[in-house]
Amino acid sequence: MPKKGYKLTPEHKAKISSSLIGNSRRKGIPHTEDTKKKISLFMKNNPNSGQFKKGQISHNKGKPMSIESKKKLSKSRKGQVSSFKDKKTF
Repeated sequence: MPKKGYKLTPEHKAKISSSLIGNSRRKGIPHTEDTKKKISLFMKNNPNSGQFKKGQISHNKGKPMSIESKKKLSKSRKGQVSSFKDKKTF
């Protein structure tokens, strides 16, 4: 939580300033060709590289589900308890 109205001493300001100077997380340093190839191979062989990521729109958003798919989904969900019945509403 920030200290509102708290005056920093010049020594403290200098200490904060010096801690912020420097290279953090490879800023401005390009990867070598060898490293780029290693990253590329990893991303090609990684099973999770093409999956859904937070903030991206689903590939089937807005597309209506076929009747066949609805029946399959309905059949697989038969007998399962709805989680909404257990939730309390305020």
